[in-house]
Amino acid sequence: VGQGPLALEAGMQLGETLLVSGQTQNAVEVLGRVGQIAQALQDPIKERAAAALLGQAHASLKNFEAAVQFGERALQLTRNLKMTQIEPVDLYNLGFFNLMLGRSKEAVKLFQESRKGADASNPAFQKELLYNLATAQMRENDVAAAETTFKAAVGAAEATNDFRKLASAHQQLGIIAGKRGDTEVARHELNAALAAANQGELKDAQEAIEKQLQSLS
Repeated sequence: VGQGPLALEAGMQLGETLLVSGQTQNAVEVLGRVGQIAQALQDPIKERAAAALLGQAHASLKNFEAAVQFGERALQLTRNLKMTQIEPVDLYNLGFFNLMLGRSKEAVKLFQESRKGADASNPAFQKELLYNLATAQMRENDVAAAETTFKAAVGAAEATNDFRKLASAHQQLGIIAGKRGDTEVARHELNAALAAANQGELKDAQEAIEKQLQSLS
């Protein structure tokens, strides 16, 4: 084993450690070098891993344009390597970065593509995917599709005890029902949202939901 592969392995480990410990800017610098070394050594597996981590790191720093660039590179390499199990995750990440940039139409397309290949038995991933897909659909004013997706997100959030996502999904369903004049359904959804917020001890959410319930009566 030459020095290049050793530097690559050490760099990947250091980059991941920095990212996990919150030293994001340092992680970006290290992982950027790792990506360059991986390209020079023609190691697409390591380059893909570095690109995926760089996407996440830039997203943490709110550099979403850079996150999209690295997300696209990670997805390209994933497809070249035929890593079909990882592809839905790369598609989701790219969708999320686009959503953060206000590109909701592109986000919907990427999330839907991710959903086709995603493991339905992984509620932790499904919860994030479905919630963000529904959010993007709402921004595209596709209210009927968003309502269906938010309902699916409720199930995934319940399965993972993510009370914040659960409260928020019920809250969105309540808002949708309220806007079409279905007060009974709106109240039911907002009460479910409040129950989730209470369970998760989410005071900020509790107050907002209580105000929405009062406005219904």
